[in-house]
Amino acid sequence: MNWFYSENGAQQGPISDMEVTNLSRSGVLKPETLVWHEGMTDWQPLSVARPDLAAVPDSVPNIAGVAVPEVSKDLMVQQIREGAYVPAFVATNPYGFNYAGFWIRLAAKLIDMIVLTVVIMVIGFVLFGGLFTLMMDPQKMEQQDPAAMMAFMGAYFGFIAVNIGLQVGYNAIMVWKWGGTLGKLAVGIKVVREDGASITLGRAIGRAFADMLNGFACHFTYLMVAFDEPQKRSLQDHICGTRVVNK
Repeated sequence: MNWFYSENGAQQGPISDMEVTNLSRSGVLKPETLVWHEGMTDWQPLSVARPDLAAVPDSVPNIAGVAVPEVSKDLMVQQIREGAYVPAFVATNPYGFNYAGFWIRLAAKLIDMIVLTVVIMVIGFVLFGGLFTLMMDPQKMEQQDPAAMMAFMGAYFGFIAVNIGLQVGYNAIMVWKWGGTLGKLAVGIKVVREDGASITLGRAIGRAFADMLNGFACHFTYLMVAFDEPQKRSLQDHICGTRVVNK
């Protein structure tokens, strides 16, 4: 969950649940500090929004300077036992996730491209078969009357609309219902919120549209994953507040 807080009249954040706890224990966030996260109707004092912090004693354990709230103790202990929680990265990886890297995400993307290409071509040929016939015969196109050319343009833009609809629908519904597209599920990765929660349909649709922005940059923006350490976020992850992790 992404939290925001007010400091000297300016909005600060986003920060995670554990960072809220840490800033509270260090005195940066006081009980009267106004905080907010998505889903709250208005800003509230920290003492109201996170009453659990007042109940956590000063003896609460700290790892790499980050306090562990009561509700996270069992998860933290289990992650330490499994070796998944690395104290040096607590500030940037408070939930101990194993973020998916560039190459495995590239493999997932290639699988999805193959799947979508086949589906789009089949559906496109069924709906707009005449368009493909005209495209194969430029001379025939030159001989068409205005009415025929209007029909061609309608079919052309219709094909583009179907193409976009299939891409957005495929990415959004798959990620919302199952955590990943066929490509991601095949390689064992999934899309989650910063805290590991599943994403909503609205966020999944937004992420699908954000993914299409990569095409305007000839897909070079996918290289962001290789250099965004340690969470390996892509452009759509930055825009929509998501992460891609190994299952």
